[in-house]
Amino acid sequence: MDINSTIAQDRKTFLYRFLESLLGISTLSFIFGFVVLVIFSPNVAAVFLLVYAMLWIFKILLNTQYTILSYKNFLRWEKVDWEKFLDGFDDPEIAKNNFKLLENKYKNKINWTNSLISSKNEYLNLLESGSKYANPKNVFNVAIFATYNESSDVLKRSLACLRDCGWDMKNLVITVSQEARAGDDFNAKLRSEIFDLDWIAGFYLDEPENVENIKIDPQKLNVWFTQHPDGLIGEIKGKASNEDWGARRCLDILENRLGVDLDLTLVTSLDADSHICKWFFHNLSYKFCFVPDRHQAGFQPMHVYSNNLFQTGMIPRMVASQTTIYNMTNLSIADQAFFFAIYSVPARVLQKVDFWVKEIIAEDSLLFTKCLTTFNGNFRIYAHYGIFEGDAVEADDYLEEILNQYKQLQRWSWGGVEGFPYLFKRLWLTKESKNIKLITKIKWTYLKFGNHFFWVTTPFIFSIGPLLPEIIHNRLFTNTVIAQNLNLMTSYFSWISLISVGVFAFLTTTFQAKRAVGGEKLGIGNYTTLAIQFICGPILFGVMAFPALDAQIRGVMGKYLGYWVTPKK
Repeated sequence: MDINSTIAQDRKTFLYRFLESLLGISTLSFIFGFVVLVIFSPNVAAVFLLVYAMLWIFKILLNTQYTILSYKNFLRWEKVDWEKFLDGFDDPEIAKNNFKLLENKYKNKINWTNSLISSKNEYLNLLESGSKYANPKNVFNVAIFATYNESSDVLKRSLACLRDCGWDMKNLVITVSQEARAGDDFNAKLRSEIFDLDWIAGFYLDEPENVENIKIDPQKLNVWFTQHPDGLIGEIKGKASNEDWGARRCLDILENRLGVDLDLTLVTSLDADSHICKWFFHNLSYKFCFVPDRHQAGFQPMHVYSNNLFQTGMIPRMVASQTTIYNMTNLSIADQAFFFAIYSVPARVLQKVDFWVKEIIAEDSLLFTKCLTTFNGNFRIYAHYGIFEGDAVEADDYLEEILNQYKQLQRWSWGGVEGFPYLFKRLWLTKESKNIKLITKIKWTYLKFGNHFFWVTTPFIFSIGPLLPEIIHNRLFTNTVIAQNLNLMTSYFSWISLISVGVFAFLTTTFQAKRAVGGEKLGIGNYTTLAIQFICGPILFGVMAFPALDAQIRGVMGKYLGYWVTPKK
């Protein structure tokens, strides 16, 4: 296949359609095969369940350790006086001393100390060579909001967080890319309501006279609006095409009109409800400057879905908690993670890969694939511990809330259906793929396929799997030794899982829920809500397989999803 062929062209080939169907075929075959195995050989099925359970116990315990490590790292970075720390880079001696103080404070924390030493050594190398990357305060940050029908109140709250994040306003520009299909009246009203804020320096980029006179106000939050035209060739309606439009316009103006150094520029992809917390860009810019492969890397923050945690229903709240924990886990294994939701990319990387993939929904993971393959497998994600706070799904009534949550999970899982063939093509089927190491190809193929395959099959195995032999064979199976061992192992699995559940419950309560109430004390009502949530957690684990299975079956049938915007309140 040609690496430059469009996805629409690729979908006309049998191979690409087969790859789009492979997840669904594999999942359905696995479930059907397991049921057949239970019918004809229940003892073999029981042995399979035992082995499967043991492997997942190890995986869960390992992920629990990763989650704890990420939380500890966050607590350490949270205690840093970021304003003083970054100001210290104006004087090399102060910067060296600040590194030394941090090393001494956490000298027995091997992982933490190694990270500090690595950053310090990179700083010393940059200092010796007189590099512009030796001072993180020089980094210019761009935040992109791709909006559609969100209200000005939602956007105002997110912009206020950026205003208060502590980053130097002269090195920060916000681009809001609106959709023309929302209507000129709606878009103009939204811009007017934002521009009326006295702390906003606003420009509308689609009026030539504004571009001619554009400047950056160092005392205000600089917010640039543009409108993404509807129906452009080679695009679908979605976040990727919208933010692609906004980022191209913004970076062009920054470089060619304002003379901003794009080598020192980072672009952060946001949603309308993204609340960037204090010191976010300090964490991000520090990490960017002090990794040696900064222009072959992306950066992932701490995701906390806490904005409306106690205003939404139980199922969206459980998904929000599980997603928060999932992302915290991935921060400790960032070299195995794709971009998810909110992420940052160097401007030069965006230009080199020609920005986002505009033909499909999953803009985050496909941008990572584009970066990975463009750099011949030598691209990775680095974690930083700046905080982004987002919304859980919320609606006016509970049934609508559940439906919206289903659609969001379906959209996330659709990223596997769309993303796997795109990844496979670029890793294995193009001339350029010959430059990528075999081990890199295998690793990312497995991770992409495995994450979405196990999303469906694991809940099935642990919720229905142990019951099937007894349901089908009754006493003929229950009186066997293998059945007794299976019941015993299932019991052990449940008890060991409680260790992870306890850790996740602690983090949800002390980290996510505390942020949801603004750092205030949790009340009895909050604790009761959380307790019910933890008790019902296993139910969600089983239910989450359905939207994923739905998406995979759609992939088999060629019923492509359109982009659905999660409603914001």
